Amino acid sequence: MRGENNSAETYPRYPLLGLNEVDPYVDMRESVPEIIPYLSPVERVVDVVYVDDVRPERHPSALRAMLWLTGVERSLEIGTNGPAVASRSNPENEHVPSLNKYEDLFGRDSLRTAGYLQDAYPRLMTSTILELAKYQGVKDEQLDPNPSVPFGQERFGKVPHHVKDPQDPIARKFSAMQGWRWPFYGSIDATPLFINAAHTVAKQDPEIMQKPYVDKNGETQQIETAVNRAFGWLYGELQENDSQGLLWYKNLDTRSPGFGMMNQGWRDSAYAYRHKNGEMANTADGIATLEVQGLTYDALVATALNSNDELHSGEIFNTAESLRRAVLKELWIDDEVGGYFALGADRDDNGEMRPIEVVSSNIGHLLNSSLLDGDDPEITYKREQTVRRLFDEGLLSPQGIRTVSKYEPTFREGAYHSGSVWPWDTYEIACGLERHGYYGLAYDLKKRLHHIVESTNRFPEFVRGGDSSEPELNTTEVYVVNEELDLLHVYEQPPQEVQAWTVAIMLAIKKKHPRLFTEKSTNGRQHQPMPIAAADPAKRQLEQSLLRSLE
Repeated sequence: MRGENNSAETYPRYPLLGLNEVDPYVDMRESVPEIIPYLSPVERVVDVVYVDDVRPERHPSALRAMLWLTGVERSLEIGTNGPAVASRSNPENEHVPSLNKYEDLFGRDSLRTAGYLQDAYPRLMTSTILELAKYQGVKDEQLDPNPSVPFGQERFGKVPHHVKDPQDPIARKFSAMQGWRWPFYGSIDATPLFINAAHTVAKQDPEIMQKPYVDKNGETQQIETAVNRAFGWLYGELQENDSQGLLWYKNLDTRSPGFGMMNQGWRDSAYAYRHKNGEMANTADGIATLEVQGLTYDALVATALNSNDELHSGEIFNTAESLRRAVLKELWIDDEVGGYFALGADRDDNGEMRPIEVVSSNIGHLLNSSLLDGDDPEITYKREQTVRRLFDEGLLSPQGIRTVSKYEPTFREGAYHSGSVWPWDTYEIACGLERHGYYGLAYDLKKRLHHIVESTNRFPEFVRGGDSSEPELNTTEVYVVNEELDLLHVYEQPPQEVQAWTVAIMLAIKKKHPRLFTEKSTNGRQHQPMPIAAADPAKRQLEQSLLRSLE
C-alpha cells in the first residue's frame, strides 16, 4: 500500500510531497549527478526542486530573530506569548515552500531552545512547559486499521512532538498521506526533556510545580501533575520486559511504510539510522538511540532526588544505574583507536539487541548528561575517549561536529542527519565539554558556530559537512523512492533559514563570550566571563594536544 490519498481534497504540492504525487518509476538521477554514487539499485530520484532563494543582505540579529520566533516586540516580553516556533524563513524568501517547513510548535525544539536561554530569558521555559502540558497525552490511543482514520500515537503522559492546527492545509495533507492525527506524538525525547526542564526550573522557582493549566480533557491541573504523568510514561517504558534497561522508540503506525514516523529521536529522517554496511536499522522492532539514554538517565536522577518517597526514590535510582550499565556495556564499541559509543541499538532477526556501530555526534551528547559524571575508571576512560573522538578529523569539520564521521560508509556531506553539521548539535557538545572542564575545546567549537552565522547571514538549521573552509548550504531538494521499502524520502534538502535553536545558541554564546561579537566591552577592557582554557592540568594537557593537532 502506497498511502494513497482517496480524498477529493487538493493540497499544496510542497513542502510535503506524497507518494501519490510522484511517478515512482521515473528516475531523475542525471539531474543530480553528485549523488548517483550513493544511490542503491532500488532507489530512484523522483523529484528535484531547485530552491531559488535570496541571500539576506542585512547582517542577522539573534535578538531580533528570537523576538520574531516568539511573537513579541521587546526582549523583556520573550516568553509572555508562549514558546518559540521551530523556524521561520527570512522575509525575502517567504514565498519558497522549502524554506517554510517548521513554523509550528515542536516539543523537542521548543524545550531545547528555551533551555539554552534559561539564564537570559527564564520566562520562555516556563511558558514552554505550560504550553506543552496542555497537549500532553491523556489516553493510550488505539490504531484503526482503516488508513483514512488519522493516528497520533498518543500515549498517556507523553509530550507531543508536533502541534499544528488540524485545519491547516499542510496538517490535512499530513493526515491524509501519512496518517497523522494532531497533535502528533512521534517523539521519544520530548518527554524526558520536559521532565528535566521542569525540575531545572523548579530549583530556582519551586512554585512552577503549582502553576495551573488545562489538560486535553478540559480539566484544570498543576504542572506537578504533568511532570508525574510524563515520568509515569517514561518509567513504564523502561520496565518493559524487552527494554534491557534502555529507552526505545517504535513507530506505532504499521498500516503503510510511509505512515507515522520511522525515526523518533532528533535524527528523525528515514535514513538516519543505518549500520556500517549501509543496512537500514530495524526500526520496525525499535531503536534505542544513544543521546536519549543520557536524557533519560538525567530524568530518572532528577525525579529520584525530588521524590518524597524514599523507597520509590531508591527504585528509581536503581533503574537509572541499570540504564547507565547498559549504555556502558552494550553501546560501547572497542576499536583500534580506543573505542566509541554506538549511534544507538536495534534488534536483529532473532530479536537480539545489536549496536549500530557508526561513529556519530551522538557521542558528544553524553558529555552533557550526568550519565558520564564521576571518577570511576571505566567512566573516566570512556569520557576521555569520547573527547578525543570528537576532535579527530572524521567528526570535526571546519564548521563543527559532523552528525556522522566522514569515514563512515553511510556518510554524505549534504544528508540531513548523516554527515551535515547542525549548530545546536555542536553547541550541545560544547556544553558537555564545559561541563567536564574542557573550556578551550568548547570555545573552539563556538567560534566555528559563530563563523557559520557570520558567513551565511542566516541562522541555518544545518550546513554541509564537507571540508570547505566556508559554510556551504544545500540548494536543492531531492526526493528519492526506495522501491524495496516502498518509501518516499527527502534525500537532501536546504536548511531552514532562521532555526530557533540556532538563534538560541547564538544568544547564549554572545552572553558567555561577548568578545566573539565585539573586541571590547563598554568600559574599554577585555571582557571574557567564560574561561577559554581548561584549568585542570591533566585536562589542559589533553586539550592543548588536541588543539595543536588541529593547527
